[in-house]
Formats: sequence, structure tokens, C-alpha cells
Amino acid sequence: DRESLTGDIGFRSATERSWLRRLRLLAEAPERCESKVSYVTALIARAREPVVVFTEFRHSLEALHRRLQAGRPVAVLHGGLTPHERRQQIDRFLAGDAAVLLATDVGGQGLNLQDRARWVINLELPWNPLRLEQRCGRVDRIGQSQPVHFTVIVARHDFETGVLARLARRMLAVRRTLGDDLAGRLIPDATAVGAALYEDAVLVEPPRAAATPVCLSRVWARPAR
Repeated sequence: DRESLTGDIGFRSATERSWLRRLRLLAEAPERCESKVSYVTALIARAREPVVVFTEFRHSLEALHRRLQAGRPVAVLHGGLTPHERRQQIDRFLAGDAAVLLATDVGGQGLNLQDRARWVINLELPWNPLRLEQRCGRVDRIGQSQPVHFTVIVARHDFETGVLARLARRMLAVRRTLGDDLAGRLIPDATAVGAALYEDAVLVEPPRAAATPVCLSRVWARPAR
């Protein structure tokens, strides 16, 4: 590997360094012009209350963190932290030392943030809609005293709007057939959703309605009251 990196490729050293600098600038340019990061940064700058922001990828979290560092204090939660470091970051947010909590899906379960925040922003759309529910559930919990706000940032791009529309259609089809109680049990995992989106395959066939209605038992109605 070292020989291949230092071997002669036909360029003079000065020319090769110049091209490498240009490539690096080109690679960094999209991050500076990332519309979703800019939009979320502007939202947070106008906010007068704590906010929780979820990203799908650690690179997205780091890009957003760099943009927010100059403004409000930020706590960061991702899989690269030790359990002790995660606890420290959560404590900073809950104690009021940080106004923004940036998290990947390691923070999507098991956190009770309802006493500190009521607004969740999603920088990217996950494959599985259940993960959106889990993220919202960090602030929409027993003890929450204010209305909860849940924001999903979707770019004007065929891929992202396609993901959103397809997931919405599947969820509506399931809920129309089975109701909200059973819908959550039939949502496929992220791998199946991704395969269906790339291959334009059928993801969920709405089950047929039962031939006979379900009768509810009322034997225990009085003891339950």
C-alpha cells in the first residue's frame, strides 16, 4: 500500500498536490451547501426552547454539529461514545447546559426527555416508520405537560419524496384494514422496506377482512370497572 501511494503515476509532485487539493475542496463543497442542514440550523436559531434532532447517519450528525457549534450549546449522542460519555451528554441536555440534543438512533429508545423538551426534528427519513414513532416517543411520554411538535425534513428530491409517499401509502393501507392497534405489528423491517423501494416491489399486501366479525367479550366488564 505504501508503495502504491508513493509510486510514480506520471504527474509531477506539484501537479498531483494541486489536483488533490481540488478534489478535497470539491468533496467539502456539498457539505457547505447542504440545504437540509442549513434549514435545520435556521430552525434551531429561531427556536426559543430546547430541541431534539435525530439523524440517520453519524456523518450527518457531525456536519450539523459543526454548523451549530457557533450558536446554541449542543449535546451529542451517537454510537461512538462510551456509555459513560452518553450519560454525560444526556445529563448536560436534561440539566439545561445544552439547548440542542443531536442524536442518531442510539437515542431513539429508552430516553425520557419529556421534562426537558417537546420538539423533535428528523434531519433524514428512516426506512422504517416505526423508528419515527420511537423518536417521537422520547418526548411524547407520560409526564409531558405541553403539546408535542414532530418535524420531518424532506428534500425536494424524487428519492426522498418517493420514500415518504410509499411508506405513507403502506401505513394507510394497513390501518384501513386492521386499525391502529394491529398496524404496528405488520410493518416490515428496514431491509424489506429498502429492497422494495429499490426494486419497486410490493411491500405489504393489505390482508383481507375477516369473513365473520369479531365479538368482544363483556364477561369481565364489571370487574374491570
